[in-house]
Amino acid sequence: MGWLWLYALIQAHTILETWAKRCDDFIFFTDSPMSAEIPHIYWKELHSRDHSWEKIRRIFNHVVDDMEDEYDWYLRADDDAYVIVENLRHFLANYSSKEPHYFGYRWNFFVPHGYADGGVYVLSRPAVEVFNRVMEDPKLCPELHRAEEDQEVGKH
Repeated sequence: MGWLWLYALIQAHTILETWAKRCDDFIFFTDSPMSAEIPHIYWKELHSRDHSWEKIRRIFNHVVDDMEDEYDWYLRADDDAYVIVENLRHFLANYSSKEPHYFGYRWNFFVPHGYADGGVYVLSRPAVEVFNRVMEDPKLCPELHRAEEDQEVGKH
């Protein structure tokens, strides 16, 4: 099982010293340069929370186009999240990583079928690929300049 940390900002060292070391692998997507020993991709354009929808779209596009089939599961987490990796592994063991799955804490505000709020959500590789295809269709996924990335992912 592979893991990818999709978005983190400030707390890299704390995360590295706690739960990230229990992941098979991880990478930070960040708007702040980090030292070379921290696996990360630095995009200065990711600055601010105002455009998190555009940020996550760019990250998913990068995952599909540039990372091929490196991971089975993709974890998106904020820098203030704490993940009990063993529990997540136990939960995901009940699902095939070959089928599209999207998991997170489900809110029913704003989106009729709910969305995974804030801190953490997990997608299987096929779900990331489907999501990326939907994002390319402006009728299904219009270009928006929004901060509510979690709601937008839940809609699509």
